[in-house]
Amino acid sequence: MSIANYGATLWLVDGQSVCCIKGKPFVQPLDTAKTNDLLNDDNIVALGKDYPSTYVCDKVVAQRLGILPDSHEFISYRQLVGTLDDKLNGVLARCLGLMYWHNSHRFCGACGTPTAHDYDNVMKICPNCQLHSYPKLQPCIITAILRFDDDNPKPQILLAKHHRHATLYTLIAGFVEVGESLEQCVAREVHEEVGLMVENPTFVGSQAWPYPSNLMVGFVCRYLSGDICIQEEELADARFFALDDLPALPPLGSIARRIIENIRLRYV
Repeated sequence: MSIANYGATLWLVDGQSVCCIKGKPFVQPLDTAKTNDLLNDDNIVALGKDYPSTYVCDKVVAQRLGILPDSHEFISYRQLVGTLDDKLNGVLARCLGLMYWHNSHRFCGACGTPTAHDYDNVMKICPNCQLHSYPKLQPCIITAILRFDDDNPKPQILLAKHHRHATLYTLIAGFVEVGESLEQCVAREVHEEVGLMVENPTFVGSQAWPYPSNLMVGFVCRYLSGDICIQEEELADARFFALDDLPALPPLGSIARRIIENIRLRYV
């Protein structure tokens, strides 16, 4: 689906889900008069000057305004991400992230005064102390770990299974800490979660991931030393797999799956 060229459009979200019709994201077209009325509602959030006349609101507001379409459903962004083009993925990630920011920053973090919304610059302004608050991103690393054997040109890849997934295996990931570089975070998270030492972390891509406001920064690194010792409160299992014999993987559209598939294309 591509974004229609309406005069103004309104995306409808519910937490981490997007309003869809027949499985496709739905955007509500708005005429000029309706748009002017909506902008008087503080619960309608503009996507910013790079997205002219484009807004988002949550399900409760859409119900109050009577603009939920017939036969709609709300589908998780995780489920949609592998079916959308990059442009639409970016728009929907922005919608979800902005609604989370809007709903969690209704009051000034310094003095507690209700904030005002600046539509053009996508920021909150405190009318009392003038504190300006912008949407915050939480950077996370996600990394593939490759182990090479002198007798085999194809490396093995380390994949881990979390307790919340019955069968799915994925890459090691974690939040960047204050004062830490991305490369330092790769080394720390790998050592904390599976007890291994790695080297040569190489950036391979990134992805907006609105859960609730993450930026996933992808790496590939090489195994250096150590034996697998999993962080049991986080992981149920972790092991090295041959690239031609992999377990159940993350869904298409996720950066984890993209990194794994790119490695397979290179070596298999």
